[in-house]
Amino acid sequence: MSPFEEQLYALLAQASISGQEKNTPPALIPKVEQAFTSQYHDAAGNHFYVRKSKTPGAKLLLLDAHFDEIGLMVKELLPGGFVRVSAVGGVDAKPLPASEVILYGKQEIHGGVASTPPHLQTAGETAKPVAVKDLLIDTGYDLQTLSQILSVGDMVGFLPKVTTLANDCICSKGLDDKICAAIALYAAATARLAHGWDVCVCLAAREEVGSIGAQCAVTALHPDAAIAMDVEFARMPGTPKAETTVRFAGVTVAYSAVTDRALTDVLIRTAQAKKIPYQTVAWPNRTGTDADRIGLGQEGIPCALIGVPIFNMHTPVETAALSDAKAALRLLTEMLEGGMTAWENR
Repeated sequence: MSPFEEQLYALLAQASISGQEKNTPPALIPKVEQAFTSQYHDAAGNHFYVRKSKTPGAKLLLLDAHFDEIGLMVKELLPGGFVRVSAVGGVDAKPLPASEVILYGKQEIHGGVASTPPHLQTAGETAKPVAVKDLLIDTGYDLQTLSQILSVGDMVGFLPKVTTLANDCICSKGLDDKICAAIALYAAATARLAHGWDVCVCLAAREEVGSIGAQCAVTALHPDAAIAMDVEFARMPGTPKAETTVRFAGVTVAYSAVTDRALTDVLIRTAQAKKIPYQTVAWPNRTGTDADRIGLGQEGIPCALIGVPIFNMHTPVETAALSDAKAALRLLTEMLEGGMTAWENR
């Protein structure tokens, strides 16, 4: 396993549901952690990693990838040890029945999302859409004991398990957006920083509930430019071509009304010059990522958006190709080692 993959796996092993990021410091491997000049977090739950270029008065490049992930929140404790929940972020409920979860109360306990056997389902019940509000989690406890461990408002996360698939693909909860968080951290830690640019990686909080963390970060940092990173929808049969990207086709680069065209063009020219596989996607209005908040923050911050295609977004079984992640890592490294200077001197 490469050091980059070690960093990715370390992040995926953690539970950082939106709202609890401050209590979950990201796990960094030594090669990455030792490279940064300073590390800190803010009240919003953002985690910052700063690396100086040793150039007095250097400009600041913000690399943003959100650290939070979707999950569930305890709404009600019921007789028989069952728990009713609500969604934190845009949880896709369809694959949840019969899945395993972890409930984070005074202690961690495991539960299974209850599923009604087909033998007991009424006619037409199998065709009903699954809604999070209708799910029940079975803990095996009696209500009295469960009430001593779990309270309304406690978080519920998906089982942290990385499965290796064919062609160097992996399947896990939290690839949105920890695959990009690992890319940002590793690139910032290992690149030969170009003259005149410092870098700050922000593992942003609460993106899944409105990009709140990114808004706080840009207000505090006042970066001169930013590259936001987030996953894109991977194309499956039956999905719209214009709104999806292709697995094994490389890093994604987005065009949008809220992103900076010149910085985006430099990313593409850099990918072309270095023969890094890339693909473009258009989000004419908002991108649905932290780039929306960053690009329109303060007096306006030049911000571009890159990412990695994933399948099964907002489920416990998100799937991505490591080759696409490594293409994104190469592109980001090239930007830190000269691409930002090319953009500045355009």
